[in-house]
Amino acid sequence: RGIRLDRARNRLAAFLESGRNAEGQPLTADATAYLTLAHAALGNLPAKYLTAAEARRGELSPRGLAHLALAFLEAGQAARAAQIAEGLAGQVRQTESEAHWESPARNGFVDPQSDLEVTATALRALARIAPRSPLLPKAARWLVANRRRGYYWDSTRDTAQAILGLTDYLRTSRELAADYTVEIFLNGESVLRRRVTAADAVAGQPMVVERVGSALGQSNQIQIVKRGSGTLFFAAALKYHTQAETVPPHGNSNLSLTREYLQIGRAHV
Repeated sequence: RGIRLDRARNRLAAFLESGRNAEGQPLTADATAYLTLAHAALGNLPAKYLTAAEARRGELSPRGLAHLALAFLEAGQAARAAQIAEGLAGQVRQTESEAHWESPARNGFVDPQSDLEVTATALRALARIAPRSPLLPKAARWLVANRRRGYYWDSTRDTAQAILGLTDYLRTSRELAADYTVEIFLNGESVLRRRVTAADAVAGQPMVVERVGSALGQSNQIQIVKRGSGTLFFAAALKYHTQAETVPPHGNSNLSLTREYLQIGRAHV
């Protein structure tokens, strides 16, 4: 195992020395920050690699800044890591309840690193470097809210990054030390009430309320009341069917649909 780690460290050093990747192309600033972090995690990081990565700080995306901050932290330079993390926090997009970081647009196209991956990496950095940052619960809430249908993220890559970010956040926030009751009201009627303990939070047992057909009205109001210490995350989903004979094509930012109907006739020779 030690030999394999030494080989990995030497390979990383070769990339950082040459400034080029395995295909011989110049390393971007983001790639340099990531490789520097990987080397720092393995130990024995030469100071010159940190200096070189920081010299390109102005070229870094939010994700690159997060990697650079973590590299300084791994190298034992907590004060410098905190300064870079402060710059990272300054690039956040936030509302009263949520916060996220955006992936950069290059040549008119969004970078392959999604907003979710960028936000998850920023959350990891701030959770480890600035554990009292008010952005932490907001970023965690944004990650949880941006699941598809409340169950999963867009890809296995996004899912892995989200789990890594949320895991570091939970280590800091101790949100799993729950002791509260939650009550759910639908149109003023209490439809679920449950006490949640630390064991329940760790087990991740969901609370599901389903209402179909005549149990719902034209307009419905859901109210969630929490009493006690701990953090409650929730999601709502709506499924519906239509009896309309003509349904227009529908898509979203990930998938656009079109339809074309052709009449199949007999060929005449």
